[in-house]
Amino acid sequence: MNSFIEEICQKQRGAERDFKEEWQAIRYLVGEKIFAMLGTNGEGKQIVTLKCEPHKAEHLRQEFESVIPGYYVNKSHWNSLLLEECDVPKEVIEQMIVESYQLVYSKLTKKKKEQLRPGSE
Repeated sequence: MNSFIEEICQKQRGAERDFKEEWQAIRYLVGEKIFAMLGTNGEGKQIVTLKCEPHKAEHLRQEFESVIPGYYVNKSHWNSLLLEECDVPKEVIEQMIVESYQLVYSKLTKKKKEQLRPGSE
């Protein structure tokens, strides 16, 4: 499941991957802002944490057992997926990743967005 998630994250324009040593987590960023984080929760369970519109975040938590309030982040704007017992279809996970990316990207400054455009290096 992790490789599937990483593949989708890496497809997002301007996505950068790093490893945050203190958190023991792989982070995906756009414009230096996190849109996805792979790691573990306080119980050592594998999770991915993604940004989400608050009303949709709540809906996903009600629909899927493995979607929980974001671990160690703003719980109304982030969800975490428990990956070991994940009941969320891959196409829904992909949609969640893309929406997380879009939410973070939409908040970037105009200058940051321009820097991410192809050919702007």
